[in-house]
Amino acid sequence: MIRRVLLVIMVTALPLSADTVGMLTDTMGTSAYQIGIGQISGMTSASSEIFGNPAAIGTHRHMLSYMTTELPDPDSHLLNVSASLPIWGGAVGLGLMSIETNNLGTTASTEFNQYYTVSTFSVHQSLVALGYQTAISPATQSGATVKYFQQSFGTAIAQGVNADIGMTTEFSQWQLSIAAHNILYGSQVQYSDNGGSMAFPFQFKSGIGYTQDNWRLLGQVHFHGTGGTWLKSAGAEWSPWAKNLTLLGGYTELNASGVIVTCTSVGVKLGIAPIALSVSYILSDMFERNSQYFASLDIQI
Repeated sequence: MIRRVLLVIMVTALPLSADTVGMLTDTMGTSAYQIGIGQISGMTSASSEIFGNPAAIGTHRHMLSYMTTELPDPDSHLLNVSASLPIWGGAVGLGLMSIETNNLGTTASTEFNQYYTVSTFSVHQSLVALGYQTAISPATQSGATVKYFQQSFGTAIAQGVNADIGMTTEFSQWQLSIAAHNILYGSQVQYSDNGGSMAFPFQFKSGIGYTQDNWRLLGQVHFHGTGGTWLKSAGAEWSPWAKNLTLLGGYTELNASGVIVTCTSVGVKLGIAPIALSVSYILSDMFERNSQYFASLDIQI
């Protein structure tokens, strides 16, 4: 039996604020392909799905992937590295996601209400995940992930452990994906400086895909327990000329306590075995800069 390893490496810079950091690992895609279809997860096998739906971490394709983007703000940096290895009965996956934001300012005001920066600090968040995927039937996959979270915010350090579960299935021309994140009720993020704690926000994702000839339509609803946030996504894939060339499109709407943020994406995926190149471009009002460019390279090994 040929054993293959699936690796995904993603490096990007993002203009984050401190209150955005906790949401990013759950709302940002981990490959240019996923971003191009509206940040919908669980519809294509990839090791980066260890952060999305662990049932899809390595069921069909095995590849080496690199993703990068250039943004005008150099103070934020996101790194994603993941790998999956087929084993007896399924596949095992390992992933690391790290987000660092520098030069965040502590401000004060004068008697004339003029604000100035007193000092700066950094926020660093990392997530390490270990997952396993197995087949329930030829068309249905299930998976689970145990993850360790750590965050440093100025001089404070927080850490905690939680778990995710997921399932994918296919029938006829339809594909379904469901995943639940942070399922260990009562598990807390513990802060070292003051003994405080914070609950992991429960999340639930449900996605659907429909394939017809040379195109596929996708949709996903994602509930995030932080402030009752909802993300609704729609995406499409179209291969008009050849199967190895796919055009991508996506739309995401985030509703956080009545504040609506939208994100539109377009992309292209070119596959010439064993290499696949995906390029996506985002227009978004989610971040300070409203345009972002992503590229990822996948190599099967």
